[in-house]
Amino acid sequence: MSKETGERVRALRTARGIAQADLAATLGVSKSYLSHIEAGRRPIPGPMLQRVASALEVEVEQLESGIPAGLYEDVELKLAFAELSLRNGDRATAAEEFAAILERAKDLPLQRFLDEATWGLARADEANGQLESAIVRYEELLGRHALSGAVSKAVLSMRLLMAYSECGDLGRAVDIGERAIEEATQSDPAEEVTTIVELISSVAGCYLERGDLMRAQMLIDRAIALAAEDGTPRSRAAAAWNAAIIAERRHDAVGARRHADRALALYSEIDGTRSVAMLRVVSAMLRLHQDEPDHVGALAEVEVALEELREVGSRLDLAYARSQQARALLRGGDPVGAGEVARRALQDLSTGDRLLTGHMMIVLGHVSMMLGDDEEALAYFEQAATAIEDVEGPGQAGTAWREVGEAYLELGRQQEGIAALRRASDLAGATYNPLRPSLAAATGRVAR
Repeated sequence: MSKETGERVRALRTARGIAQADLAATLGVSKSYLSHIEAGRRPIPGPMLQRVASALEVEVEQLESGIPAGLYEDVELKLAFAELSLRNGDRATAAEEFAAILERAKDLPLQRFLDEATWGLARADEANGQLESAIVRYEELLGRHALSGAVSKAVLSMRLLMAYSECGDLGRAVDIGERAIEEATQSDPAEEVTTIVELISSVAGCYLERGDLMRAQMLIDRAIALAAEDGTPRSRAAAAWNAAIIAERRHDAVGARRHADRALALYSEIDGTRSVAMLRVVSAMLRLHQDEPDHVGALAEVEVALEELREVGSRLDLAYARSQQARALLRGGDPVGAGEVARRALQDLSTGDRLLTGHMMIVLGHVSMMLGDDEEALAYFEQAATAIEDVEGPGQAGTAWREVGEAYLELGRQQEGIAALRRASDLAGATYNPLRPSLAAATGRVAR
């Protein structure tokens, strides 16, 4: 070890009023041996350094780094306070605290504090709806050669892919997720089953948004099997949650309801307040997608969810809840209320969140139609379709353009309606047969 380390041992011993002979006796070495260490004339082996740190009641890092006594504990306390603020929903305070710790940590030679402060600030940015800023910080962490033990690479990857998904870059989200799954399942020691299940479920959700239902179903089946084999209630709940969403997208209403009820029961057992609230939002969505939509039941689910999310949810969580609240109000014949809620949801979103922004534009388009402003309605529908089409989600973009087409046709604008419906068809994967005109000419028939 360096001369500076020995000097720190001497300074800490003196500050604590411990005689050199007494410390040597505690360590089981001679006074001469300890004297050589303090003078920097003898290196300190790893086990001995740990014993010295324990005897002086400090961390090994403090002896190695030269952080003044008390500063290490002070930063630890501030990190704990910032983390508590984030978990309690005080996102602004959490962001301020993590930013201050990060600035202070730059002057400290402990990478751990830099990692943890960056990790905390990224999550605070995400909770505050600043997705693009959060992505930059997550990418910075993911690119580091090694991470503090307090930051799980699998969990980091999961947060990053979800942020990319919200911003519409599903290709990047899938790449990160697939690589993280491979690393998590092959790591030594192995990642916790719960983390792997949640990671697989998140990647399945990205494939679902891309319209790849087969890969999404394969992954969620894998997650369910893994969770059932040796997972925790949390991992089984995560798998069931995503299975419900995939089943709904595959028009399996019975399966979606079954998986959603299972997930809600499991999350309730483990007191996952935020997860329970978000599942209520999923349940509301399923009620609205039934053959006979239940807007009354959906509104009741969302109102409870919003109360819970005001305490523990992020701005994005609140926006999701309000999106279903707006649709339920619209279904119930309250366009004014639906419009107010939709605009409130848009305020909670960051500029990078094109997916949910597009869906809120669709709601506002329906609101305008119900209020008789057809031109405004069409403008909203076209904005929605364009926004969602940028999100590498052809299925959802196709649905949006279908709504645009139907709106045009309802307003008697046949040409624009047909063009929009053709665009929806293209996004859904339908193809036009280019041989048809030549075949018609060969048979003497007129191409239609």
